Amino acid sequence: MKNYIKILLLSILSVSLLTTGCKEDDEFATVNISGLSVESAYPLDEVSISGSNLETVQSAFVGTEEAMFTFDGGTLNLTVPEDAKIGNSFITLVIAPQYRVVTAFEVLLRPTPVVQSISSSAVAVGSELTIRGLSFNTEYNPTVKIGGADATITSNTETELVVTVPNLEPYEQANVEVTTMHGTSKSKFSFFAGENLIVNGNLEAGAGNDFANWTKLNGGDGMTEVSGEDAYYGRAVRVVGAASDAWRTQFASDPIALIPNTEYTIVLLAKGEQDGAKMRVSVSQWPDDYFYGEDVEITTDWAQYAWTFTGQELEGGSRIVLDMGYTDVPFIVDNVTLIQGASVPVGDSPELLTNGSFEDDLNNWTVLNGPDNAEVTTADAYCGSKSLKVVGKGGNPWDVQVAADGVELVVGTQYEVSFWAKSAGEEGFFRMSASQWASGQSDDFFYSGNFNLTTDWAYYSRIFEAKETSTGDVKVLIDAGESTQTLYIDAVSLKEYVPKESLYANGGFEDDMTGWTILNGPDNAEVTTADAYEGSKSLKVVGKGGNPWDVQIAADGVVLTVGQQYKLSFWAKAAGEEGFFRMSASQWASGQSDDFFYSGNFELTTDWAYYTRVFEAKETSTGDVRVLVDAGESTQTIYIDNIIVTEYSDPCE
Repeated sequence: MKNYIKILLLSILSVSLLTTGCKEDDEFATVNISGLSVESAYPLDEVSISGSNLETVQSAFVGTEEAMFTFDGGTLNLTVPEDAKIGNSFITLVIAPQYRVVTAFEVLLRPTPVVQSISSSAVAVGSELTIRGLSFNTEYNPTVKIGGADATITSNTETELVVTVPNLEPYEQANVEVTTMHGTSKSKFSFFAGENLIVNGNLEAGAGNDFANWTKLNGGDGMTEVSGEDAYYGRAVRVVGAASDAWRTQFASDPIALIPNTEYTIVLLAKGEQDGAKMRVSVSQWPDDYFYGEDVEITTDWAQYAWTFTGQELEGGSRIVLDMGYTDVPFIVDNVTLIQGASVPVGDSPELLTNGSFEDDLNNWTVLNGPDNAEVTTADAYCGSKSLKVVGKGGNPWDVQVAADGVELVVGTQYEVSFWAKSAGEEGFFRMSASQWASGQSDDFFYSGNFNLTTDWAYYSRIFEAKETSTGDVKVLIDAGESTQTLYIDAVSLKEYVPKESLYANGGFEDDMTGWTILNGPDNAEVTTADAYEGSKSLKVVGKGGNPWDVQIAADGVVLTVGQQYKLSFWAKAAGEEGFFRMSASQWASGQSDDFFYSGNFELTTDWAYYTRVFEAKETSTGDVRVLVDAGESTQTIYIDNIIVTEYSDPCE
């Protein structure tokens, strides 16, 4: 039998004793533990307990975490809780409110593999790639996939794997994934299955401050070698720019013969030692400079940057030039890569759904329920000329149900499903789900909750974790049967969720209020360690039941590009019912006209959930834009974490 009853531990006697208990002899049969199958185990592992009268056990704990267990008539089989505290601990069997049996036990730290770096961002099919990280031990049975295809391991140590790149499409963008018996880890940055067209693009060849096949055109003293932990992998170049024109510090590859009128993408890794570093790339054979990439701000964490250009035929070939003279803020560059083709933006995951904008009518979609209530229409659309029109039945959500073709997802990986939608009138809403009823309701592992729509097109999204299903393929479903309103849905997208670097600093509040200012309600806003979605801290706000701006917290101003769309996302929860707040952009300055974006209220649940909005930057009187948390209207306690603002790529463009 299974027991899930949570009984408060009133007292725990010394864990140094093998077993102990207190009871009246005539009340309970004595429970004895004669042995454990193992004296230590990882979270989620099973431990078998033998002894006498174990059938009387009502609940069990590992440390202070309740553990699920079964009793098969002779042995009690206990699962170590996922959140069990690592280290020396104890197993407690609860027989009655005043009766405990305790035995010593150790919870082990599971050696989940960690991919820290890869030797190159592009390697030809059949050639070797080196992966560095942790917990690659051979006894953990490591395997490697690149782009979902098995890669043969040719060398294996605890911290390094050498693999042969499998047969993939030329320059296919792929993840590098290491799996052991203890878990899976992916490379943080994109890999391309093709030859790097830059000789010594990974900067490994050379000695001292010289890099083979590269020339320091200007500002050579500001470019020096770094290695070990300072480099992403092996060896890299540290740059201190001239704090002048971009070309005053310039690092150029050997000339490369490019195919005219063919697209190429330059990809590199960079990391600033502090905020303020900036660079661009150009393509030239001086004096014929035919491409200048956009300037990019280098973050203080390793990030991947990309520029796409069209090749030209130059006498002597084209050089890839890193123009790094803007500032004297030091930064490091590694794994400079040139591939043929226009890649998706680096750091952006590839699209998994086909025909998400319904321009090809209902191809790749199936109306499972309510065929008379769902159709593709040209009456209104966010993108292109068509959208999905659904009319609810005022019944169950699944009474009107439209499903995308199944796609294979990686179990345990987070995905973001997003779309644009509007309602023809008030009280329009629907939900989304993942997988579909197949062998049982257990195949339906994600329900979004209702998206409450406005009468204007707006952006919505949710994040979910892929679970194992009976079929292996996962369907994303639109469940629109509960409302009675006419709804329009467009630009449906499904991508692996990869958090991006925010334009605003300290969105996770790990550095307390650095980068943020409490404008109103100083006694109602603080950074807390009481609850957090990620890390150890979050922003805690308590509303006043008044105006939204009565409790207001503002990020430091950042220059945004007027006319550019930006995606605002965060995780939040409420301590109880009716917790909500809104966010806005800019702040009151020369007049209310400076406040160009109000999100509308985010209705929170009591569990951490992901929320998003998309807004377009407008001109302000100061030029700097502040993102604000306006939390004064509710009276509830609210926790907010991981506020991220990034540029948004409109699917219509």
